[in-house]
Amino acid sequence: MHAKDIKKLHLLKLSKGEKIVCCHRQHWTMLVFPIFLPIFILSLLIGVNIFLASQRLLPNQSLINLFLFHLYLLIVGITLVFGTYTYLFWFYQFYIITNKRIVHRRHFTFGGRHIDEVFLEATPVKEIVRDASNPVFDLLGLEDVYVYFQRLERPEPFIFIKPEDPRAIEVIMERAAVKKLD
Repeated sequence: MHAKDIKKLHLLKLSKGEKIVCCHRQHWTMLVFPIFLPIFILSLLIGVNIFLASQRLLPNQSLINLFLFHLYLLIVGITLVFGTYTYLFWFYQFYIITNKRIVHRRHFTFGGRHIDEVFLEATPVKEIVRDASNPVFDLLGLEDVYVYFQRLERPEPFIFIKPEDPRAIEVIMERAAVKKLD
């Protein structure tokens, strides 16, 4: 996303002399993982129904089919609602790095607005760590970027949760740590 788009969406009000260095979202694969469970359950139910029907183990086939049809519709409906919510939550979540601060902005109003920002001049960067939370994410290159600070006002790290390009964020934050971010 470009600086003009960020200004148009009113995501971030820039101070005098502040420039946007980069803007990232979470990786698109974060949309896929929450949808796996309902699709797996639906596939499992369809598979069991086909198996039981093929073995003629269901006593009243029409009543069972009616119940399963409604169950399938319920699962598909819940999956569509949950999938839409997940997409909107992902779409309106940004990690913005400027030459003066880093910002995590969630702009999806149904879930509530949230801004977490750290001013780099007041809170110097101590350490930047990239870490995958499990082996699957490690294979896919989906890493979290943890930025630790030298000040006691911010003891917990600023976390970029599975951004699009964790290596680029690490490089930018390392440049910010040595004050060469413009």
